[in-house]
Amino acid sequence: LVASEPRSTATGRVLAAVGVLLFLTPDAAERLPPHLPRGQAVPAMGKLMFQPDDLFPGQYRNMGRLGAILFPQRAPVAESKLERVTALDAFQRLLAHAPFLASDPSARPCIDVARSIADLPAFILHSGSDVLDPAKADRLVRTIFA
Repeated sequence: LVASEPRSTATGRVLAAVGVLLFLTPDAAERLPPHLPRGQAVPAMGKLMFQPDDLFPGQYRNMGRLGAILFPQRAPVAESKLERVTALDAFQRLLAHAPFLASDPSARPCIDVARSIADLPAFILHSGSDVLDPAKADRLVRTIFA
């Protein structure tokens, strides 16, 4: 997530928009269909940066109701699959992205949010090369809500 510069509104409130950027390794970016943008190099990370709507036009939302959690894991397979995980496993995986939360007493509200998110249906996405096809990725994710 990347926060933009705060700006004032006519009501005097300060807004700071949060945007999501995608970062792909060069080998993953090479597997994108040729009609898609090539991304912007981020040498410090050794990755390429993309705007989600450039890669997935009309499929990106910057807000919505959270219905499930996907933990993507690259897999050396052509066809991706979903593996259901328990709420405890989901909670542990969420905290693994921000381990400092567990030791910071002021982070209690964040822990509570992570706990409630972990109660949602959660899956590991064993991500194969097929998820680069938007239609195939869409069909796979829709199986969660079927």
